Amino acid sequence: MISLVAALLGAALISGAPPEVPPDAWRFRPEGQLPVIAANHAVGGFGLGLGIERGFLALELEAQIFPIEVCDLSCGMAYGAGLGLSAHRRIAEEVSARAAVFLRGFTQPTLHEEMLAVEPRVGLRSVNAGTGLSLDAGVAFASSSNFEIGGFARNKILSWGMPELVLGLWF
Repeated sequence: MISLVAALLGAALISGAPPEVPPDAWRFRPEGQLPVIAANHAVGGFGLGLGIERGFLALELEAQIFPIEVCDLSCGMAYGAGLGLSAHRRIAEEVSARAAVFLRGFTQPTLHEEMLAVEPRVGLRSVNAGTGLSLDAGVAFASSSNFEIGGFARNKILSWGMPELVLGLWF
């Protein structure tokens, strides 16, 4: 996992930035993700995202796979997907603060469990016109039955939400 993060950071530093895009133009920005969620315990994964940006607003789509079990039993992989709206504001020359709200869906096929959640996120993004990195933190809020015994995310860190960190590499 550490070598993958190092490779992604190296790729971000080596790549050149394209010319600046006018603020009223639409931009399509793909993203590679390394998410970590805390369902029953911390679970790492990988994902893909797409940001459709115009000015300081963006519509974002994402899909994630969590190949490590998300419960105490051997229950296998879980999957997540989301649709979100985000806004960013430049706070330094190459760094932007970011806030987003996602409608997320999680599924665990082996146990036939699904969970819908609303997830606010905040983070920092070091990307403007070219390749860059982002780090976001959020909490997925769902109905309380998803966090009880037998629910999807029997969370032992928070009893009311599922924390998530997402490291993103944007192109």
